[in-house]
Formats: sequence, C-alpha cells, structure tokens
Amino acid sequence: MNLEPLIETTRAYSCISCAKCTGRCPLARASYELDRDGGYSPRAVVSKALQGEIDDHSGMIWDCLTCNACALKCPSDVDFPGFVRQARSKIRKERANGQVRLCTGGSQLSEIANLMAERDLQQKRMDWVGDLQVAVEGETLYFVGCLPYFDLVFPDVVHTQTIAQSMVKIMNAAGIAPVVLANEVCCGHDKLWTGEEDVFKALARKNAAMIQERGVKRIVTSCPECYRTLKLDYPEFVDFNVEVVHSSQFLSELISDGTIRFKDEPETERTVSYQDPCRLGKHMRVFQEPRDVINSIPGLRLEEMTETKAESACCGTSAFSGCDKVREKIRLDRLSQAKSTLVTACPKCQIHFKCTQHTNQTISPEVQGIEVKDLANLVAEAMEAHV
Repeated sequence: MNLEPLIETTRAYSCISCAKCTGRCPLARASYELDRDGGYSPRAVVSKALQGEIDDHSGMIWDCLTCNACALKCPSDVDFPGFVRQARSKIRKERANGQVRLCTGGSQLSEIANLMAERDLQQKRMDWVGDLQVAVEGETLYFVGCLPYFDLVFPDVVHTQTIAQSMVKIMNAAGIAPVVLANEVCCGHDKLWTGEEDVFKALARKNAAMIQERGVKRIVTSCPECYRTLKLDYPEFVDFNVEVVHSSQFLSELISDGTIRFKDEPETERTVSYQDPCRLGKHMRVFQEPRDVINSIPGLRLEEMTETKAESACCGTSAFSGCDKVREKIRLDRLSQAKSTLVTACPKCQIHFKCTQHTNQTISPEVQGIEVKDLANLVAEAMEAHV
C-alpha cells in the first residue's frame, strides 16, 4: 500500500522518534500497564509507515483512538490522527473493508447511517420534542445528531434524548425556537473516521442541503463529534459555510450575557468533575466554556481530575470500535478520578462510561455509583424555576 501521499500531507516524514506521542497516548499507557511486553505506540506506527512496513491488514491503523493527544505533544507537528484517518480511507477504498471492530450497538448505528446515506428515509425522530417550541425555518438550528437513535440502541444504558430536550428547553427560555430537521441524517463522523469516506460524503451532502435550504445562519449541537464534523470537515468535503457552535459555548454565552438565570438557592450542594471530550477539547480547543458553565451553576463546585484539558485522557472508545480490556481500563481510570458526579459535554462519552458501569461486574461500588450527566441537563435543572 502506497502511503507516501499521506506521509507528505500529515508531515509524518518529520517524525524524530522522540516518543513523546507514545508517552501521552492513553491507549499506549493503558496497554503498557496491562502488558509491559507489548502495547500500542503512535511512534512505532509512523516508523513502520516510513519504512513501508504497514499493509492493509495491519491492526495498528485501526487501534488508534484518534484523540489527538499525540499531535498536541509532537515537536515536529505530525498530524497522526489525520494520518490514521486517511490511511483507513485508503484501505477501505482499495480493499472495500478493513479491520474495524464495532460493538453491537456500533454495528446497528453504522447500518442506520448506511440507510440514511443510501435512501430518502422519512424518519420518525421528533417524538422527543413534545410541547417544546421548534421551527421549520429560521436562523438558529439545533442539530440533534444521533441522540434519538442512541436511546433505541442502548435502551438500558442511556436516555440521551433528555439532552436534546434540555437544550431546546433552554433555547425556548432564551426566546429561541430553533429549527429542528425532521429528516436530519447522521453527521457522518464515524464513517469518516472508519474509512467510509463515500458514505460520509453522501450524509454530508444531505445535511448541507437541508440546512442551507432553511436559511440557517448558526448551528448549535450537543455532540462534539457533530461539532467538529460540521465545522471542520463539511467545508473540506462539501459546499457548506454556516457558523457552528457547541452547546457548551452557546450556554456560556447565554449565561454571561444574563439571558438565562438560575434559581437563587440551590436545592443541594455537590462537588463535580468534568470529562473533556476529545473532539471538543483536544481537537477544537474548547476547554474553558464548559468549566465556566459549571462554575456559574449555584451549588456546584468543580474539582478537576488529575489529568485535565489537553492533558486529559479520553473515554476510551472512538466510533464505537475496538472496545476491549485496554479501553475499559482507560474508562475505569477516568471514573476512579471523578467525584460523585462526572459531567460530560458529549453523549458518546456518557454512553461509554455508563456502558462500563452497566456491564462491568468487577468495579467498586464507589465507581459504580458515580453519576454521569450531561452539562445541558444540569443547566436545565438549575434554571427550571425560570423556564
């Protein structure tokens, strides 16, 4: 397999084998702790690629979490996640398949995305709206993403539709009835990062057309993967130029300008931790706004985990692929650092943490009992008296 174009565009040729990437990689660190004779290494992947020793059967390309921790540490500015993404796409184009190992839920979501890309489905995805005020056309759109499908695929684990309900509830309180698309399709993030570039483009074209037909000028989304994909990847692959903000940025704006207010007296006081989602933090550098929102809620005290912001570890899974004991260890390490409530700003982080709590029978009662909650749910609860 000829990787020379990817080596050029991602600056992999400038790797000096310092191994700072491997020292920061959560997969490398967890795998080393479990098996000191082996383990994952971004440096080794780049080295083998430069020597022409990576072929389309290499698991190395498929193991990476693409969290971007390595790239932030690289003194040579090697875009390792970009290299992995493009290598996966090249493998899938040349061989039609790769070594993607999706979990059961991930396989179901992948098939749903395929159907969305191939057909003009009339979806039934608006039941969560209820009495909330939404619009067909307008300047502000709430991009729901796969939240309605997560609840169907992981019914015993999460209720992510409450995130969408909280966000629209907050927007309504701020005088905004957002556009919500009845036939919005998956943003395509997982397809892009697992090498199915053609499926991603088909999904992107559908969303871009629907969004721009409605006169939308600003998109708000609760999912960091949708945020990165709409903001960075759509303009690269399709004709798309609309402002995109993550819900944490939007909430921070509403709070700082006094548009939304909280109850004067909190019902309880508690200490919380915050999990930096990789796409939001290490990819898009949104670190402060979620913390500003948490710190503005009466009764909450943010206590940072040992590793935070650019130094934080991810939730251990990307695109619902490769879930194993190493990735489980990453999640358990993060949960063990958290206080009684772990605040997330990513529905997928919530799914992965709760899935571990739901299925792992060996974890301690303390870790089992940690509440994992989305930032928007906390805000909606705190301001409920004013809505």
